[in-house]
Amino acid sequence: TDTVETEPETTPLQAMGEADFDGKTFTILDANDLPNMHVNIPGEELTGDPINDALYNRDLIVSEKYNVEIDYVQEAGFITSFKNSVVAGDTAFNSIISRGLGDNMAALANQGILYNLNEISSGEDANWNKPWWSGYMYDAMQLGGKFFFTTGDYAAAVYQAPACVFFNVDLGLDYSIQASDLYAQVRELTWTYESLFSMTKGMNQDLNGDNAYRHEDDFAGILIHKDYDQLNGMMVSCGVPMSRINEEGHLVDLLNDKTISILEMLHQLYEPMYTYDHVDNTTQIAFPERRGLFLIHKVENATAALRDMDDDFAVLPLPKYDETQEHYYSLISGWVFCMVGMPKTLEDPAFNGFVTEAIARAAYELVRPAAFETTLKA
Repeated sequence: TDTVETEPETTPLQAMGEADFDGKTFTILDANDLPNMHVNIPGEELTGDPINDALYNRDLIVSEKYNVEIDYVQEAGFITSFKNSVVAGDTAFNSIISRGLGDNMAALANQGILYNLNEISSGEDANWNKPWWSGYMYDAMQLGGKFFFTTGDYAAAVYQAPACVFFNVDLGLDYSIQASDLYAQVRELTWTYESLFSMTKGMNQDLNGDNAYRHEDDFAGILIHKDYDQLNGMMVSCGVPMSRINEEGHLVDLLNDKTISILEMLHQLYEPMYTYDHVDNTTQIAFPERRGLFLIHKVENATAALRDMDDDFAVLPLPKYDETQEHYYSLISGWVFCMVGMPKTLEDPAFNGFVTEAIARAAYELVRPAAFETTLKA
């Protein structure tokens, strides 16, 4: 029989075409308080670590393909050197990766330190709503024609940032709850807060009988940090965005009947109120020590706190508000060092846009699979 020859599939990086930047240096500042957990920079050599090696190979491919030198500067998370560089009018950095909240990217945007990414978002240079960037963030962060920072595969720490639910698989067997059943609920779009609440109702135990629920000595069906990052994550999972802009470009007041009903429903999670001395106690003490069946937090805990657990754990999306909600939504935490921006003092926006896009596309092909394998399956 005749065989039909097919064209080889073009990868996102190959689709960018050819370019030669004559060895020009592209410098990325990783303004990062937690570089060992929120990893954005490869080491100087291959080590066998999936994330490091994927980042290393990503940079090598982009560097060789486009004759560009990729350089890194790493410092603690406050962005003093970046801000000073821009204020002084120099061009020490082509890109910055940092967290969105605190005195970081949002502050830089408000202070006029960041470049408007919309000005380099045309053609093949930078496509901020493509799969290797956050399309949701592209839509949500537009204000008055300005778009100052985003996130995506370019910053490997983004894989640590989504809100999620951890489930102790081994402990679940004691309560006749199977991980396979939970996954089935997720796939069948029936994984809701009502479902989560119903299977953990009456599960809390005051183990030492002191009438005070504490992470050190009691048990909870659902463990959760008492901070607004986790509450924001649950609100987003119920379909309530943290901000919304109307057709006139103005921020919309999100306080309405639906928001109030969701808050009232979520308040059940905070009864009783657990007390603890440090925010890491639920993730690094209570859940690993089998004193919680579910844990609501960020994906980062899969590697930062739970890798040495004796029990197996599963990673699930945050539930939906109810079954009529079409999608699952996961908040990307503004406290994870994965937000990407550029200095207002850019000399060559076309060069910046091209290299940034190339790194993101190569990361989409190389780093994303390694991150999924390491963080979600290891």
